[in-house]
Amino acid sequence: MSETASVLSTVGEGGRAMLPLARWETPRATWRVPAADQLIAPPCEVVLPTLEKVPTEQRFSADDREVIALAETLVKSDIAVTEDWEKSGRDATKYLLLTLQRWVRDHGGASVQRRFDLDLTLSDRLVDYSDERGPEGTLYLIVDPESAAFVLLKPVIELLEKVHPRLPATFLRYFAGSLNRWVRVYDYHDAEERVDMLSEWYEGEEDSEQYEVPGVEGCTPKCLKERSLSLRGLKNLSGSIRNREVRALVSGLLELGWISQQAKRPEFTEDMGEQLIDSNPPLPCLLAAFSAGDAVVGCFDDEAQTAMETTPQPNIIIPLKLSAHVRIGNNRIFTLKQAVLLYQEGSRTFATLHEVKIRPDQAPYLCAGQSVTTGFLETLAKGLGASMEAEVLPEHVLARTPDLIAWWSRAQPRLMFFGDGNAEAKKLNGKMYPHPPLVFMIHGRELFVRALAENCRPAADTRLRNAPYWNTDAHGGVCLGSMRLPEEVSVGSLSGWENAYFASEFTHPSGAVRLTTHPSGFLGLWSNLAGRKRSFPVEFLADSKETLREFVSRRGEG
Repeated sequence: MSETASVLSTVGEGGRAMLPLARWETPRATWRVPAADQLIAPPCEVVLPTLEKVPTEQRFSADDREVIALAETLVKSDIAVTEDWEKSGRDATKYLLLTLQRWVRDHGGASVQRRFDLDLTLSDRLVDYSDERGPEGTLYLIVDPESAAFVLLKPVIELLEKVHPRLPATFLRYFAGSLNRWVRVYDYHDAEERVDMLSEWYEGEEDSEQYEVPGVEGCTPKCLKERSLSLRGLKNLSGSIRNREVRALVSGLLELGWISQQAKRPEFTEDMGEQLIDSNPPLPCLLAAFSAGDAVVGCFDDEAQTAMETTPQPNIIIPLKLSAHVRIGNNRIFTLKQAVLLYQEGSRTFATLHEVKIRPDQAPYLCAGQSVTTGFLETLAKGLGASMEAEVLPEHVLARTPDLIAWWSRAQPRLMFFGDGNAEAKKLNGKMYPHPPLVFMIHGRELFVRALAENCRPAADTRLRNAPYWNTDAHGGVCLGSMRLPEEVSVGSLSGWENAYFASEFTHPSGAVRLTTHPSGFLGLWSNLAGRKRSFPVEFLADSKETLREFVSRRGEG
């Protein structure tokens, strides 16, 4: 008996479904019409399938494509963790924020926070509220101060001067220099520049005597005029210092200098300069004065009054170049409307399409289904991007799907470039060589290449050979490295992909793959061919153990 029947009825002695009636509460001799509530069957509910944890919306933003690409890269690099995805409410920008917070926290963030008040920003532009964005596919990681940290140097300078007269100047040079490599330090040199600028301004005034400039020279210790020690001299001196505090200061200074040099500061590019063309200098992250309220502090306070009149340059700009190939158009919100259920028995499958009803503050539920039609599947495939504009395919194109294209190229001479990692290969760099006929294939944004034994269009059952090139693995997959690839994948871009492959450097073998049967191996083959005008010796091509059909189908199946 069905579940609905079991709710609506009970089973009598004869096994029949019976509607339960109210019991008689009075003697049989007394006949009355039963009460209405005694005649009505118990209440029942038909429960429809609900979708408790299914999101009713998916949000996409074309402006966030770089953010999505960066999030994907951080996940693949094991920097981002999947738990933060749920915490972020499935928002890519919030997910990156949680990831950055976690990474900073795990890499000395608490120690930095005790000493500096820094702000970390991820943006597609260097100036807030500006229409000037960076190049497409670029995000900027920006470090700037919320306020300047403060250090008083006079006690340290007096302590160091007792050990060696040139040690104070040496300490300040390497201390400020190591930090200035990454963030701006405001010290007495900046204050002196401020005084010089004010003096020039006041000289043109009629009553220039009424203006007073800060006395930076008067508050600067005379020992800082001494010539500083070289780095080698500082290291030699550190071994002879007996004062424990001074020895600790010098040791910390040497370590600071070493850490500062461990990474290369990102290059300030032309596009950054265009975005920041009208900007002020970076805000100081540290104010290094001699004593509280001295002239250095006074100059700093004066400059702070006008520092934000024009947007200042960031202290650190780290450009992140991303391959953001996702294109969704304008910002969109996709709402859950329908669901497809698959039913299977053995090898047979059929599908039903269900409308989804969404109720406020409740889980959505499925309505009754109907059979899935071919028209619906075509619409679904088009919506998922499994469609492409019609193209006239030239003779050299061998296969084409929405995410794959394969073509062949005739035997011809080509330039080859080799990296500097191998001395023998370096001798072969930049020369012309004969090349065999080749089969290229693009799947997604991956490039594959095989060779042909005959210089003619291959058939489906033509056996392919391994491409005799470094940077190409046993499956024909190419290590793209820094190869400059075309932006699009289309019939018109195929020559660009081919040229990009041969314009890059061949630097190393990719895994266990036999590139050639030549008795002298890979380098011997190309050494014999350098500058030769004869055809490529196809007898030295190694068998790939697959046909063109297998090569294309294996990638086409994902």
